[in-house]
Amino acid sequence: MIVVKIAVFGIIGLLFSIGMIAPSFAHTTVHVEQYEIEAGWGIEPPIVGIRNDLVLKVIERGDKEGTFTGITSAFKNVDVTVIFGGATKKIDINSDPRPGYYFSPIIPTKTGTYQVELKGEIRGTPVDIKIPIEDVEPTRSEEHTSELQSPDHLVCRLLLEKK
Repeated sequence: MIVVKIAVFGIIGLLFSIGMIAPSFAHTTVHVEQYEIEAGWGIEPPIVGIRNDLVLKVIERGDKEGTFTGITSAFKNVDVTVIFGGATKKIDINSDPRPGYYFSPIIPTKTGTYQVELKGEIRGTPVDIKIPIEDVEPTRSEEHTSELQSPDHLVCRLLLEKK
């Protein structure tokens, strides 16, 4: 039995290493004329109250399939705002060492859907878009507490209250 488990984990590890299985990221890509702008979280899934990064990638596709050029100084003339419900917060964008990659440290404070709004211009191309990013999830304790509020978990609540 243990040999079978080792073999299965070995095959999965091999598939990861050769790229046949890749981690999925819930990033959203939009097109603005010749540019592709991708937005998402640095750590997924994003959890409320835990420091994360809003990550952005701005590229221009190359002539050959699968090639692209990262756009440097893309946010020189672009304002970036995070939107949650009716609340907005303008954020600073930092350059990653890789051309075309950017990030902004953020601590999501509420569960739900966030959006990133970009307004301005990238190398003379007007940009005015809102990009939805993956929903922020509750912490495990919040999730557990809300589950215990349901009538189905009355026995669990009573046992916990006795402790």
